Amino acid sequence: VESTWTGPGGAVLSSDGRVSISGGNDSTSPYMSVLMFSELYPEDNGTYYCSVAVRPTDSPQITTQSMVVKDFDLNVMRPPLPIGIVEDQTPANAGVEYQLVCEVEAVEGLVYTPQLEWNNAHGDLTSVDGVTIGSQESIGNTTRLSLTFNPLKTSHGGSYTCTYTWSSGYMTYSNSSTHMLSVGIPPPSITISADGLGMPLYQGTARNLTCSHAVDLSVDTLYTPHVTFTGPSGNEAHSTERFINFSPINITDTGRYTCIVSITSDDQFVNGVSNMVTRIFTVKALPPPTVNISDTSESNRPGAQLHLVCTVTVPKALVAAPNISWSSPSGSSGRDEMEGVMASSNVMSRSMAFTSINTS
Repeated sequence: VESTWTGPGGAVLSSDGRVSISGGNDSTSPYMSVLMFSELYPEDNGTYYCSVAVRPTDSPQITTQSMVVKDFDLNVMRPPLPIGIVEDQTPANAGVEYQLVCEVEAVEGLVYTPQLEWNNAHGDLTSVDGVTIGSQESIGNTTRLSLTFNPLKTSHGGSYTCTYTWSSGYMTYSNSSTHMLSVGIPPPSITISADGLGMPLYQGTARNLTCSHAVDLSVDTLYTPHVTFTGPSGNEAHSTERFINFSPINITDTGRYTCIVSITSDDQFVNGVSNMVTRIFTVKALPPPTVNISDTSESNRPGAQLHLVCTVTVPKALVAAPNISWSSPSGSSGRDEMEGVMASSNVMSRSMAFTSINTS
């Protein structure tokens, strides 16, 4: 049995490295001739013929007893390599670890492994702070390459493209997939506090209630904060104002205070956020002042000079200054009353002196 393979264009095929022919030239049964390609190329498209000649071994004078020719149409297609990008299940908020995974699924029997590469709109990612490209790995027919952000920053927002290249030395195929990564600004931390006077909110005092906020350091692009700070009586602070001033504060200002902070960005790949905090403040009745009288006289004998000092202490930031006056058993006869002196913001004194005291 002798077999001959003929390729497209009528060329007789022989083993040449990429193409090998085995069997088909022996007397065993069944008779089989195998044409094998170690790698298919598009130029291999066409019709293939297998010609089989049978000659009897006991009749060498008969050159050909029978001839059979079969044809086969070979259509070499580009291997389908679907490519996709898998997102992390964690929300893409700045400050977290976030990962994108590029996956390529190859067809069975593919000789070469696809090579994957990550890029963004600015090109190479190897020098971008906080971004790590993992090692390519293959599991079965699937090849993966991860892109990790740790931590994810708002400056990482943008388009990321994964490209695969499949090359055999003769053919080079490539394909790509692009993912638009939008990064969310995490909710800002908000604090509502009274000015640091170290005392309760007393009615009649001048006080400030302040709403302050802080944004995560991973928000490294420009953003705009919008603050709305509202009190129970309709007092409200907007925009860059973050405090409500009371001069003075009253019992009716007791209640719930709400601060809403909205963070926005003009960057199309950065998502804004809002957060709200409430706090209840209680305004207490003004406590009675502390009064102290001190005697600075050298002697209390009749005829001596008498000097008394009345010192009054009130809560800090009291809007109305205390009114201090003296009274004595003898009325105002023979005494001098000095003007009040403010020793500090909440301490005031007033003196009374007798040039000569007597038993009355």
